[in-house]
Amino acid sequence: MILTGLMAIPQRFDGVLLISKAIAELIAGLHSLAAGLLQLTGVLVVALVALLALVLLAGGLVRMVRAIAGRPLSPAGAATRIPPAATTTRGR
Repeated sequence: MILTGLMAIPQRFDGVLLISKAIAELIAGLHSLAAGLLQLTGVLVVALVALLALVLLAGGLVRMVRAIAGRPLSPAGAATRIPPAATTTRGR
């Protein structure tokens, strides 16, 4: 009876060991997934910053070319002077 109990112990521990390994593999997989998502987010952020820098650079070049060419920025032309409003004096 004791001998059969002692022989059954490794089978019980094999089940616990199998569950323990499964949990360890699951945690390692989740860790790898999180690391991959973090790396993907980093790449997307760098790409968006580079794209924004390119757009800003193109906008700056357009403004520089317009300034050198002497064309006004607005289609209405250069700033027009608005005459001051007429002042009236009221009876004192």
